[in-house]
Amino acid sequence: MGEPVVIEPYREAWPAAFEQERTRLAAAFAPVDVSIEHIGSTAVPGLGAKPIVDILVGAGSLPAIESRIPALQAMGYRYFPEHEAALPMRRYLDRDGFHVHAVEQGSAFWNDHLAFRDALRADARLRDEYHLLKRRLAAKFGADRAGYTDAKAAYIRTLVDRDKPQPKPVLRAIVPADQDLLWDLLHVALWDPPPAAMRPREVLDNPGASIYAANWGQPGDVGVIGDIDGEPIGACWMRLIRGGAGLGYIDDETPQLGIALFGPWQHKGHGKVLMLGALEAARRHGYREVSLTVHPENPARHLYERCGFTERAERRSYRLMVCEL
Repeated sequence: MGEPVVIEPYREAWPAAFEQERTRLAAAFAPVDVSIEHIGSTAVPGLGAKPIVDILVGAGSLPAIESRIPALQAMGYRYFPEHEAALPMRRYLDRDGFHVHAVEQGSAFWNDHLAFRDALRADARLRDEYHLLKRRLAAKFGADRAGYTDAKAAYIRTLVDRDKPQPKPVLRAIVPADQDLLWDLLHVALWDPPPAAMRPREVLDNPGASIYAANWGQPGDVGVIGDIDGEPIGACWMRLIRGGAGLGYIDDETPQLGIALFGPWQHKGHGKVLMLGALEAARRHGYREVSLTVHPENPARHLYERCGFTERAERRSYRLMVCEL
């Protein structure tokens, strides 16, 4: 199965390596007119990645690309025609440290890969969120690189197609086996006004944050995860935190709620589905009210109001909101 997937910290050397390789590729493709773009995670400043520079080459036609494959092989590239059974629109080659994806310029493959790269470059939270996904999937799939790649596909496809309608999520209870996913969602839930990136992962080591997710499955824990086509898109959960702890503390009988959706599924109505599902689970559990805190600039507060929350107080510049069940 090969070596395990390893996500390395971002390197400033990756764009420089691309620029050098672009010059060599342009010479190898001459006289064919091509556009050459840096894609994949190494093309997004600040994003951790496998240490492979992915390069997108766009030409007027596949025959024009095929005419230059011998020149690429002379550079040390290996050509893999067997991949064309699954991806007939692409001619794929690689050599140490570089993967080349040669396609017709303006094709769906060309446009989608550039759209995904540009979305991550433009939004620091999306970039950091995608990094969380890659780390979690790398730990899950190990050396199963095909499984790792396939598991990222829903996030990538949904982000590229985020203007299209999405199906309603299927809700399921959060169980202890979801612990790694819950940590990622708690990280996403720690919101700061744009254009801020996500907070450093180490923030979850702070007891003021970890109390909301650590050792999930304790008595009183209630929550739901939303799945679309078997992929988790977000969650809404609550926990009793006694003794005055937690920014949303009211009393020892009122759980404090958290909610998070991954970026590609935001602003589609899924947050309301998650929250109403979690509140119904809280009613069945016997809770009489639920609290949360929200940053005053976070537009999600309007969702909370639509789900029955009302503002009660101010806590360290955050708004304390309560929903009576």
